[in-house]
Amino acid sequence: MKRILPCLLMLSMCACTCLASIIADAEEAADGLLEVGEYDGSGFKMVDTESLIVAGGGADRIRAYDNAYIEVQYTSTPLSFSSGIYDIVLYDNSHLLYLDGVTEEITVRDDSSAILKGGTVTALTIYQRPGDLSNVTIYCQPGYAMNTDGISGLWANGTPFNIDFVDVGGDFPLTSECVTVIVPEPATLALLGLGGLLIRKRR
Repeated sequence: MKRILPCLLMLSMCACTCLASIIADAEEAADGLLEVGEYDGSGFKMVDTESLIVAGGGADRIRAYDNAYIEVQYTSTPLSFSSGIYDIVLYDNSHLLYLDGVTEEITVRDDSSAILKGGTVTALTIYQRPGDLSNVTIYCQPGYAMNTDGISGLWANGTPFNIDFVDVGGDFPLTSECVTVIVPEPATLALLGLGGLLIRKRR
């Protein structure tokens, strides 16, 4: 029995470590999912290829490191201290797919990337040092307007958006220089719009 107890103790410690490896400081997101009714106000961190799906939940701040992946299908609304996502910050080759929801600011740095296809994002900041590949791709309908201050237009599903570009300054290029806009073919736009409607209907 004395030999078994240390083994059991080690096994329980390993199991706890595995369960806690994803976003250990955020109880609501510990299962990799922020659902309807869940809001994390602690400002949590993701590491080591962890992934998170936001499907109706919210958070104060999400920081993603080390190839982590975030998919925001939709957030709670409106943006407040108990709904929406105030800040998403991407580091170290992490990735974001943003489909719908409300977010105050998305910051992309250290070879990270984001794809925006819907929702309300107030501001976008991109740090692109020499040799970095930090970038953001925005999918929208034809007729969008973009300059160094920001971009506005219609998402594929026809809802309007207006995103302000925040420049870092110094040796960093303008945020607008690190943004790619893709206008899909009409058939693809229709499919993207349909996908957005299905997401909204699921809520």
